[in-house]
Amino acid sequence: MFSRKSMIWQIYPQYLILILVSLIVVTLYSSEALKDLFLQRTRIDLEARGRLISQILNASLENRQFKDVNRQIHDLASLHQIRITVILPDGVVIADSEEDHRFMENHADRPEIREAYQKRTGFSIRFSYTLKLDMLYVAVPVIAGEHVIGVVRTSMAASDLSLVLTRIYRKIVWTGILVVLISGVIGFFYTYLLNKPIQRIKSGAQRIGRGELNHRIYITRPVELKNLADSMNKMADQLEERIDIITKQRNELEAILSSMVEAVLVVDVEEHVVRLNHAMSKLFNIKPEEAVGKDLQTIIRNMGLQRFIRKTLDSKHSQEAEFIIISECEFTVQAHGTLIRDASDEIIGGLIVLNDITRQKNLENIRREFVANVSHELKTPITAIQGFVETLKEGAIHDKKKAPEFLDIIIKHTDRLNLIIEDLLNLSRIERDSEKGDITLQTYSVRQLLEEAVALCRTKADENNIQIELIDPGDFKAQLNAPLMTQAIVNLLDNAVKYSSPEGRIKISADEEPSGTVIQVEDNGIGIPKADIPRIFERFYRVDKARTRLMGGSGLGLSIVKHIMLIHGGSVHVESEVGRGSLFRLSLPK
Repeated sequence: MFSRKSMIWQIYPQYLILILVSLIVVTLYSSEALKDLFLQRTRIDLEARGRLISQILNASLENRQFKDVNRQIHDLASLHQIRITVILPDGVVIADSEEDHRFMENHADRPEIREAYQKRTGFSIRFSYTLKLDMLYVAVPVIAGEHVIGVVRTSMAASDLSLVLTRIYRKIVWTGILVVLISGVIGFFYTYLLNKPIQRIKSGAQRIGRGELNHRIYITRPVELKNLADSMNKMADQLEERIDIITKQRNELEAILSSMVEAVLVVDVEEHVVRLNHAMSKLFNIKPEEAVGKDLQTIIRNMGLQRFIRKTLDSKHSQEAEFIIISECEFTVQAHGTLIRDASDEIIGGLIVLNDITRQKNLENIRREFVANVSHELKTPITAIQGFVETLKEGAIHDKKKAPEFLDIIIKHTDRLNLIIEDLLNLSRIERDSEKGDITLQTYSVRQLLEEAVALCRTKADENNIQIELIDPGDFKAQLNAPLMTQAIVNLLDNAVKYSSPEGRIKISADEEPSGTVIQVEDNGIGIPKADIPRIFERFYRVDKARTRLMGGSGLGLSIVKHIMLIHGGSVHVESEVGRGSLFRLSLPK
């Protein structure tokens, strides 16, 4: 019915072995049944002997001739090769074939004795505290009239039963071992024949699993394994083709994700991390290989992001939000979340894209603040000019005493307005030229640079009775843009003059250090509070707004200094103490 190449001929011996194992199980079960049967026959035998002995001892017990009873049971025990014990209704042992009954415990609580007291045959297998071994007991009541006058208990050691059963079990075991050995030899032979092609398939499958998709498996028999090998070869062809496609798509996806500046995160429905790109790992300072598969809450501890992801997974529509992320520094991100569905339209996770808009937010804040500051700075002089013009128009122009005073105030505010506009244009021009790369640096004498700046500020300093001391820096040169650096130093000197008291003193010096040139402007003026120092280089920021406007400042001087130093690749630093003065340090790289 089946071809000899069919696998049924290879599997049949295994079924044969299972049949043999089943026979062994049945044999073991039969052995247990035999044990129960042997135990039952022994019990019946002990009961029969007990009844025979009870009839013999009936008269002696009824007449309470206990010595005769003791003598008789010793003779009967030797005859029957069993242990005999006689117990009275109160549990007192009056005779025992192996022990001195006078030293034996009361037996009224023994289970087989209690059963005999009920005029039934008692039976138990238990440990004997007298003989210190397991015993099989059968107790038979001795009845006179309607009363139990005693109990005859026959017993034998359980080890005697075990000895007989052990001989039977030994024969069964040796027979089983012989059957197992014969079956093992037969099974090994047929298993070896069947195992060879299976091992070839296994080896081939392992090589394909290791990525050797060009490996092929060749099996000729049995037919079933040959068909299996052919199917695996076909699967390897299809797998190689699909892996090539998947690898190409994965590489394309990895390239796209890696090149994205937006942070991308993929989570499953249980909020476990499935994937994240380089931008996301950098944003939260985590390693992608350690994050994948982990619970989101243990990897990213940001309540805003966690709430957004939970909202995305719970919603049926795309979500957008803005929140702050605090990692190594503070970021403002714009989040976009959408659900991911499988082919059956089941939700399997969410895609989260975070766009860092910190710079845009900062620029927007700077723009708003700049517009507000410019509007305020321009509005103040314009309002003053408008007010005095209206006053003159209403008739004050004919007042020879007030008219010149009002016109001087209008000219003063016009000059201030012109100063603000000029500084704004200068700042804009500096930024524009820097972006275009139109700023040229040349070797220039530092001493000459300082002398030119001091000369420009000397008149204003003398008017305020303030001394400017130029400490000779020596004859060395630096790479710089002379007009811009002159403007930066003039701005610092101008501020020092404004915020110094009469009889004040300003020092200006320069040193050539290994890292570059350092120019210092030091005054003993009113100083700057520590809380204001981080913001003094912002546009229109003033420490004392009333004093600055009174002195005609535009609020852009230090901002221009900062931009000029940035153009030179340098920096500006300030040290100040209220009431003691300030020290500004301009650092130019070598």
